[in-house]
Amino acid sequence: SFGKVMQVRKKDTNRIYALKTIRKAHIISRSEVAHTLAERSVLAQINNPFIVPLKFTFQSPEKLYFVLAFVNGGELFHHLQKEQRFDVNRSRFYTAELLCALECLHGFNVIYRDLKPENILLDYQGHIALCDFGLCKLDMKDEDRTNTFCGTPEYLAPELLMGNGYNKTVDWWTLGVLLYEMLTGLPPFYDENTNEMYRKILSEPLHFPGPEVVP
Repeated sequence: SFGKVMQVRKKDTNRIYALKTIRKAHIISRSEVAHTLAERSVLAQINNPFIVPLKFTFQSPEKLYFVLAFVNGGELFHHLQKEQRFDVNRSRFYTAELLCALECLHGFNVIYRDLKPENILLDYQGHIALCDFGLCKLDMKDEDRTNTFCGTPEYLAPELLMGNGYNKTVDWWTLGVLLYEMLTGLPPFYDENTNEMYRKILSEPLHFPGPEVVP
């Protein structure tokens, strides 16, 4: 979810952390209380090498503070923007680690719902760390469905767009979209016109590029 993130040092140990600061008035005015509580709940209960761990939480009268592990390799988004696309081996590596992260979330009955390069960090060894859990849906068993329209347009699954309810499988659709983007540089149904992009997601066949595009 939204919030200012800073690199900080804990005085008694000299350890470096990422401090996420969220103004209470902001989340109340934007009806984001439930999303913020969901993010804290997910981070507090899950321990996985491919998910950014929550170390501490505290609050002041005006703000909430999440103290997270500091992941210093930057967003996957910036690496993809700089390099335009990744080769097959690198894309496969990131996808495998993301699959492990999503399987972990699903095992806790959590749908992530916002997988995109901006929400994936890289550590100093090149491993991924999933972050930003503000759009997660909790308590979703395999047979459950939800209807909330949320996520990032180019990554939305068809069943979410149709409005008839969806389940954990939307995360697998989004992982496929992300893999396609890592290999080619753009999501498979991308269009500058959002409504046209939604139409393509719902009705256009998926075209796989040739070897001249995928390195």
